[in-house]
Amino acid sequence: MYGTNSLLFVVRTDLAQPTTDQAYLAEQLKLNFVQIYGLFDKISIVLNDYLEFDSNKPNYRTIWLKDRNNWRLGAHNKLVPKLRNQIVHDYVKVFLKGTGSAEYREGILFISLDDLFKKTESLLFRAHDVMLYFILFFHAEESIYRKDL
Repeated sequence: MYGTNSLLFVVRTDLAQPTTDQAYLAEQLKLNFVQIYGLFDKISIVLNDYLEFDSNKPNYRTIWLKDRNNWRLGAHNKLVPKLRNQIVHDYVKVFLKGTGSAEYREGILFISLDDLFKKTESLLFRAHDVMLYFILFFHAEESIYRKDL
């Protein structure tokens, strides 16, 4: 399920019954997901100011999911903003056993531990890439700025 090459966690997979370790892992994944998502919001604010976008409320949706002259950095799955909002403002039930995709029932998001792990890991890889691009972008911009002085 979660191999040693994983960026997030290594967990025992030979357990027949869900354990407190798996429940703890589920809560850690939810917190990690929200923190990583917040990173995109913070970078959106900086890019909005620096590149002078016309967004009154820069965030993940307005900067990353909007096509800006074909430099789209994230046509990420539509569940990401919904999952973040559901974790922060409502309730997410994580199934510790089994696999499957997320589904809504009666205002509650049901998601498997495996699916939550994959979505968090995918967001983490995107955050890694965005941080590298962000650093390289500002390095190049500052180099141009210094040459003009």
